[in-house]
Amino acid sequence: YKRGIYSGGIGYINCNQDLDFALAIRTMLIDDKEVHVESGCGVVYDSIPEKELRETQLKAKSLLEVTP
Repeated sequence: YKRGIYSGGIGYINCNQDLDFALAIRTMLIDDKEVHVESGCGVVYDSIPEKELRETQLKAKSLLEVTP
């Protein structure tokens, strides 16, 4: 499985060495014929699996709603 940019760090470092990064846990890639949507969540010790699954589904749905 090639995840591409999903779950990778996206951000910048400027000339003053300031930086700002985030993890891409919601991504959409569009090519000529397909739309690829990936979403995820942060699972911690007291996470409730069903709620994390629902959060992931809602993130994916929000991307699909803006797909041309």
